[in-house]
Amino acid sequence: MHLNLRRIDLNLLLVFDSLYRNRSVTAAAEELAMSPSACSHALSRLRQALSDELFVRYGSAMQPTVQAEQLVGSVSEALRILSSGLGASGPFTPATSKQTFTFAASDITSLAVLPKLTARLEQLAPHLQLRVISSSHRDSLDDLASGRAQFVLGFADDYSGSYEGVEALEGFSDDYVVVASSAHPDIGSTLSLEEYLKSQHVVVVPWSDAGSVIDAALARQGLGRDVAVQVPGLAVAPLLVDNSRLLLTLPRLVAAVS
Repeated sequence: MHLNLRRIDLNLLLVFDSLYRNRSVTAAAEELAMSPSACSHALSRLRQALSDELFVRYGSAMQPTVQAEQLVGSVSEALRILSSGLGASGPFTPATSKQTFTFAASDITSLAVLPKLTARLEQLAPHLQLRVISSSHRDSLDDLASGRAQFVLGFADDYSGSYEGVEALEGFSDDYVVVASSAHPDIGSTLSLEEYLKSQHVVVVPWSDAGSVIDAALARQGLGRDVAVQVPGLAVAPLLVDNSRLLLTLPRLVAAVS
């Protein structure tokens, strides 16, 4: 910390700023909600700390010295920056906020959640900005802990854990459906488990440290499926299914808009 700052109570800078603008101890004291004697005492402390009179009486006004004139720009800018920074932590007002919030999400959860969320925000918080980054893990707790994201869009199932200090809000529940090409020669409007397990599959696994949720559920029943292609995102997966015999298992909401 700079030696000069260590000598000064930073609250005295408010007194300096007010004295410079008002040129009156009484007016500055009124603006700062303090007594004139307390304001005079603060000025004395400033003079002692900076080794300069700072303000001298000329007629009925307190006129700044040369050093005060040199300091005023820096003091005003410092107070402005502090005020702006501290104001950002005040009450959140959606209608006027221009804050940027970072979400960690896979493309599947983005597709399921963001369209309705952005439509709602357009009504309630039209100046808000969303920034979406790829979630690094299934639960993305490291994204939250590191400050990389303020929110995580994910999913929970019967095997998900709970985490102390992390608030989880349930947006909706969904189930999984199987997507097949309309030209598939063996699959019609229904699909048995046997047919499902005999088929080859496209699997979307967005996290390198976790396997497919579907494969984990099958493994718990002592079952497995034939994975032909594994991809990290949703964009190419439907194209691989189209005009092929591959199957793709997705949340129903995602499948409806894919």
